[in-house]
Amino acid sequence: MNDRISAALSKLAPHLITIQEPLYFRAILEDLYDGAQDDLLSDLITTTEAAAVWGVTRARAAVHIARLHEKYGIGRQVSSGAWILRRAHVTSNPPDARYQPKSGPTAPKGR
Repeated sequence: MNDRISAALSKLAPHLITIQEPLYFRAILEDLYDGAQDDLLSDLITTTEAAAVWGVTRARAAVHIARLHEKYGIGRQVSSGAWILRRAHVTSNPPDARYQPKSGPTAPKGR
């Protein structure tokens, strides 16, 4: 990322007033980048956590995530075959209710 920041600052340099401004901009950009990385990493959840949010089994969640990945590019499969994805994608892409179990431990409550 430092190369991209350096390239952006070199394009901006002719338009700056003082020679200290690139240092200030670099510090700001690096802080923003670090903050964005932290936010992104804290937003990632596993298949097991997605299953709990959706109220389905881990196996059902893994199949649904694989379909989301195939169709929309959502989620990433890491080593060992486990899936990770953003919490925002989990809440906005629940599995189809028609395919949820009618009875058992993962069946919707109140039916």
